Amino acid sequence: MKKQKEIKVCPNCESPLIWTFYNAYNEYFCLNCHYKHGMIGAGDDIPLTQELRLKEKILKAIWNELYGKGWLLPASNYKKGKCKKCDTTYHNSHLTKNEIDKNIIAKKMLEKLKHLFN
Repeated sequence: MKKQKEIKVCPNCESPLIWTFYNAYNEYFCLNCHYKHGMIGAGDDIPLTQELRLKEKILKAIWNELYGKGWLLPASNYKKGKCKKCDTTYHNSHLTKNEIDKNIIAKKMLEKLKHLFN
């Protein structure tokens, strides 16, 4: 018997969870309600439907634009590989004005996306 595919969804709003490194120790994140949880025991595993597959695809595309392209910065301490100052300190302690400005815009956008699927 073929195993049915499942998807991990938010226990609050049932939107697909995405795997991120945005919040320290909370790798799973729900863009719809901002639920976050660590990798163990996060969300609910339910059968994958076409609707959930499409929602996941949309959410991942949004996340890639905000976070993957460097607009939204991690909400915790981190280091950047190509930054020489990061040899001695975390990157968020010496952000450029451009990084700060882009992060402000991205955080506002992230807040506006809340309840996208409600």
